[in-house]
Amino acid sequence: MRDVRLVVFDRQPGGSILQALVLMNSPFVNRRIKAENGSKVEQLVKSDKSNAAIVDELYLATLSRKPRDEEKQLAITWLETDRKQGTEDLQWSLLNKLDFIFNY
Repeated sequence: MRDVRLVVFDRQPGGSILQALVLMNSPFVNRRIKAENGSKVEQLVKSDKSNAAIVDELYLATLSRKPRDEEKQLAITWLETDRKQGTEDLQWSLLNKLDFIFNY
């Protein structure tokens, strides 16, 4: 099935509540963060990569940059608590960052 964006909205420099709500609740986004069906997230969760390497790879793949030190440490604590859920949560948060919205 082809994904279709259900709501079209204009980009605004500071973001908007509508933009945030659409992305946070979007089935399109939520399907891409799950560690299933051979997704990038699933591949990383099942890999033997360290949590730090997973964080770096998701940042590079999603935002085209490495995480800042504080971002990396926070994300690593998520993965240490629950690798699968932490990786899904990290991917969701990266897809919902303003820099992702404006760059992609």
